[in-house]
Amino acid sequence: MKKVKISIRICGKTATANLLYVDKSGKTHRSVKQVEKGPGDTRAAVEIKALLAGLQALREPVELELSAPAHIGSAVKNGWLDHWAASGGKKYDGKPVKCWELWEQVHEHLQKHKIGGTHG
Repeated sequence: MKKVKISIRICGKTATANLLYVDKSGKTHRSVKQVEKGPGDTRAAVEIKALLAGLQALREPVELELSAPAHIGSAVKNGWLDHWAASGGKKYDGKPVKCWELWEQVHEHLQKHKIGGTHG
């Protein structure tokens, strides 16, 4: 299984998902997906959109290493995202998860991959 690292960064109004992997011949490949902040988007929403753009670029199941802001890393690493999906977008206290429509898509895409490491 191919190992891919996705790093999420934000600068100004643009969030970037950098995808990095090494092919069988040892050649390093890099792909960059950018997302612009839209009207009403929070910083967190733009970062989640960047992650989603990176996940959508993956064409096959991979072992995924994720380097992302703490709110994303924690949601994946600590199992919060799985809990939210099981409860229909609700937190442990019953309150709705912010940006649930984006998180739901992220969760769907992550089901195809093995999470090898998460850094927040």
